[in-house]
Amino acid sequence: MASAHSDSSEEIALLRRMLAERDAALASAAIEIEHLRLQLKALKRSRFGSSSEKLDAEIDQLELRLEDLEESEAERIVSVTTKVVGEH
Repeated sequence: MASAHSDSSEEIALLRRMLAERDAALASAAIEIEHLRLQLKALKRSRFGSSSEKLDAEIDQLELRLEDLEESEAERIVSVTTKVVGEH
């Protein structure tokens, strides 16, 4: 009986560590996404002018990076959730 309790405690500790790691990764991704959104907003405001073509290219690149990050964040959520649910 003590072994079963020990296994449960270890499993709970493992799941808590996994959730903490997921939360840290999501927080980091959220910060980067917000940073990119702010950069895009600033670039779009300054889009008109002598170097507008260069800014358009930067905006396009940032939008692609933002899209990739948002997709990666969603995939991580699904992956961790599937992994945690699958272990039970």
